[in-house]
Amino acid sequence: IALRCGVKEVRYPFRNEDCVLCGRCVRVCTEVWQARAIGFVGRGNDRHVDYPFGIRPDFCKQCGSCIQLCPMTITPCDGPMKPGEERLCGKCESQLMIADEIVGSCVWCKLGEGFACGRYA
Repeated sequence: IALRCGVKEVRYPFRNEDCVLCGRCVRVCTEVWQARAIGFVGRGNDRHVDYPFGIRPDFCKQCGSCIQLCPMTITPCDGPMKPGEERLCGKCESQLMIADEIVGSCVWCKLGEGFACGRYA
């Protein structure tokens, strides 16, 4: 909508260090991928999104969906991760993802978009 209305910049300063606890990353991991690799941890001011026990589980698909859907990240959409590549969601080290293998399909295909959208062209 902002693009259609000609909005070029944000009026308020952008802070990239705080998770707003929107739950988008948790929902895509749980509902779309059925992985449950991340979730909410803690209560009150200590509440945050993390891996179980702070360790990336083997069942994490490393799809990058959590990073792509995070409204607080400035990580650009660079396509599927390559072996050894690292991506960081905002400045939260608990969401550092390191790819072990090539992801052969578009992260967004499962969400209804294919490569034809030009996202990875």
